[in-house]
Amino acid sequence: MKRKLIIIGAGLAGLSAAFTAAEAGFPCILVSQQPSERSQSVLAEGGINGEQSGGQTALQSHWQDTMKAGSGLSDPNAVRNLVRGASEIICGLMDLGIPFQMTEEGPALRKLGGHTRPRTVYAGNSTGKAILTALADAVRRQEAAGLVTRMDNHRFRKLILQEERCLGCFVQDCYTGATLRLYGPVLLASGGMSGLLPGHATGTVKNDGSVTAAVFRQGVELGNLEFIQYHPTTVPIPGKNLLVSEAARSAGGRLFTEKNGAPWYFLEDLYGPEGNLVSRDRAVTAMWKASFQTGSRLPVYLDMRGIPAELWKEQLAQLKEECEGFLHIDPEKNPVPVEPAVHYFMGGNSLLGALYGGKTAALAAMEDWETCRTDARYGETMKTFPEMVDSPEKGGKELEKMMEENDLTQEEKDKIRLGIAMVRSALERRESRGAHQRLDAPETCREFCKTTVAAFDGRQVTVRFRDIPADREAKRE
Repeated sequence: MKRKLIIIGAGLAGLSAAFTAAEAGFPCILVSQQPSERSQSVLAEGGINGEQSGGQTALQSHWQDTMKAGSGLSDPNAVRNLVRGASEIICGLMDLGIPFQMTEEGPALRKLGGHTRPRTVYAGNSTGKAILTALADAVRRQEAAGLVTRMDNHRFRKLILQEERCLGCFVQDCYTGATLRLYGPVLLASGGMSGLLPGHATGTVKNDGSVTAAVFRQGVELGNLEFIQYHPTTVPIPGKNLLVSEAARSAGGRLFTEKNGAPWYFLEDLYGPEGNLVSRDRAVTAMWKASFQTGSRLPVYLDMRGIPAELWKEQLAQLKEECEGFLHIDPEKNPVPVEPAVHYFMGGNSLLGALYGGKTAALAAMEDWETCRTDARYGETMKTFPEMVDSPEKGGKELEKMMEENDLTQEEKDKIRLGIAMVRSALERRESRGAHQRLDAPETCREFCKTTVAAFDGRQVTVRFRDIPADREAKRE
């Protein structure tokens, strides 16, 4: 039987990978615990970034903004490819029928945080849902053509490795417990790790980091685990945090706290009239400092009373509905108390990052197609699932102690080990940079302008630093 590309995860990144492979005539298996429509991607609201003019000046502006947001740690070559590919991705989405807001000149554009010019295309306040619905439909057409095999309600368990080569993976039926061997190249698009921090994140707890944790145990190295993006405007509700879209600040929303008995719009004091549109790491850092400076603690308030009525009707109707339904606050008349919460783990540019990352990974997997040969057949069942139990790492404090003193499953041990790697990565980066802020090391240091790489050798977690790739185009100049 012909080998297939195995894609773990059916959110936007996984769908993008499946669509790319199927369009090229490569069969794939799309594995997920739940249907695509229940993935985290449907919650993205603000829009998708991409310069539409295609001019070199516009592309350079997008590249510079993205590099700045990456605080010096982004691969300049990868970012350049990302911004160059954005327009093609957005045009492809329009071909799929995404109902983007339009003007006579083309898609309407809004300016979101961290951008120096408007370049965000949007579909009301439900951009993620609109894109995912259309892309899932396109993938179903490929499924009907026999190029995509859906395996909903299946969990990834571990990779099949032979002499450091990946030959496939084990997946397990969530209902029957039956475990399957799948042979072929494996592409992981399993989402973030909000489930590791329940009650403190905007994302679904279904994204629990179990896939990342499992492959980390098997030797896959992980980069920059200490960088966790906090969204500045969320409201705690039972089980998670309700996201107040960045589109609110794009439309004129302003953050303030009380100072000397009056509202203090601290971002505008720090960064000027457009201070409310700074990148998320800067906004969150400023929120914490402002709250401690005034002695008011969090939350601070998002003042949306100055947003014109027509924008509420045309762009922010869903946000108003959420504030009234969940918080019992009319945001047109009253400020909304907000506080930062874990949003996602670094490495992407939200919707654009998911779509571009899935596409690029699928293209790379297809290019390497012949390097993962095996005579085994995919789909072979197993009677039992042999867990690989290894001893907890030495040295360690609360997390290691928890592993030693409690009867945990392999999955729980894997997640704790992933937490250890996150903490150790943060400890090794002895500086403050972007979303990584340390009271004991408040300065940004040139010597740490490198990528942290966490690894597990079967006994302990180690962290080393790796240089950022040189800018190839700068060298040519």
